[in-house]
Amino acid sequence: MAVTEIETPPMTHSKVRFAAGLEPCTIQTERTTLPLSGTIPAWLRGTLYRNGPALWQAGSTTLQHWFDGFAKLHAFTIEDDGTVSFQCRMLESEQYRRSLAQGRLWRRLFSTQGTRRWYHKISQFIWPRYGDNALVNIQPIAGKMLVMTESPRQVSVNPDNLAALGDFQFTDQLRGDNTTAHPMVDPVTGELINLLTKYSKVTKHQFTRMKAGTQQRELIGVLRANEPSYHHSFGLTPRFIIFTECPFVVQPLRMVFGNSTILGSYRWKPELGLRISLLDRKTGAVLGPFKTDPFFGFHHVNAYDEGDEVVFDLPVVEGPQVFEELLMSRMVVDGIVTVPVLKRFRVNHVSGRVNHCPLGSGGFDFPIIDECQRCKPAQVIYGCGLSAGRSHDMLNQLVRRPCDGGQDLTWVEEGCYPGEPIFVAKPGGAPDDGVLLSVVLDANRSTSFLLILDATSMRELARAQVPHVVPFGFHGSFVPIGNKNGRKSDGQNS
Repeated sequence: MAVTEIETPPMTHSKVRFAAGLEPCTIQTERTTLPLSGTIPAWLRGTLYRNGPALWQAGSTTLQHWFDGFAKLHAFTIEDDGTVSFQCRMLESEQYRRSLAQGRLWRRLFSTQGTRRWYHKISQFIWPRYGDNALVNIQPIAGKMLVMTESPRQVSVNPDNLAALGDFQFTDQLRGDNTTAHPMVDPVTGELINLLTKYSKVTKHQFTRMKAGTQQRELIGVLRANEPSYHHSFGLTPRFIIFTECPFVVQPLRMVFGNSTILGSYRWKPELGLRISLLDRKTGAVLGPFKTDPFFGFHHVNAYDEGDEVVFDLPVVEGPQVFEELLMSRMVVDGIVTVPVLKRFRVNHVSGRVNHCPLGSGGFDFPIIDECQRCKPAQVIYGCGLSAGRSHDMLNQLVRRPCDGGQDLTWVEEGCYPGEPIFVAKPGGAPDDGVLLSVVLDANRSTSFLLILDATSMRELARAQVPHVVPFGFHGSFVPIGNKNGRKSDGQNS
């Protein structure tokens, strides 16, 4: 086993139990077999890929926000013999390499400015260049393994050793300044749907489709905005794309020419409410916007059509304070204070009425479903939750939440903090028959482990112990053995 590490300063003044999950960890490990307890189902073979931040220092520049950290990739492979191998590697993006070489941040990040002189701002407006610190997601797309963030630059990596291979090149002429790291796969056609935003005096939100196996996007339709909102994902039904514009908005020219960070350029305007637009996937026509209370949410779960209504599920909070709470200086002292609540929204696109209600109780985020129920009424939503009575903490339990109002089932272990669960369906099984995979921080031992749960009972089946901490990450996907060519798999998280 070969291990390398970049010397990094430790975090200081942390008061939270889960602080190890926020410490810089630049250890890079070639594939090695992990100690395993329990039994892995014989049908479960493949690789869990995970992406997230792991370093918050660029020479003399301290990166300010959880969303600013340099990306690190992790891969857990369940081999043919039932053992688990592990490897990890810093994403060798241009932004990472240049920042380390220059001893300071190259190109600004979400909440860290870097060096921006007046001529940099003019140059960015005329000849835009974007960072490629793709720390949010990793998915097989168009025959490649892509790592993604909200920059339009997406990086292709080698699925076998996680080495960066360069920018993914689309073969179309569509251009934009911002995208999402949560493209949606249509469960029938296999086409990939995403959003490409072009900022200007009147901003254009361009929704695109890309046929399976190609690298060419086609324009479905455009929504325009004078003050575009921050957006992280969108919803999808067989008929519509659901675009939720929260009242956290920006004037694009302020973001380009102002002296603030990207985050600092946004303003909360609750009087705007949450505006919901429905874009017809066949015609590109737009219905709405339909207005409701001023919510903000990162992660659309699932959506479907029901008569004159569109139904979608979204964990939401009632203000933008979550962005401030995710500053590194805040997280290591206070933990997460504001935890989203899962809500179900019903939009009647004939009457214009919008209703919403809680779906279950308690904090809930990083939601996922069995992909066979995408664009249909799902039976169960899985996610990360916060135990009742806990505050100033990190999400500390995995939750199985029935959509019919039934009782939650949870996995929780004192001192352990699970990451986003990935559902992997049992071949030939019924809906929600499968397993959940989650990378868990064990704060008691200052290590991490891969946890495998039965998705029906939430009973632990196995765990594979990592010899060091895997920092808290964001998103990932599971690719069955023999399926690294970008075809949609049951375990792919959209």
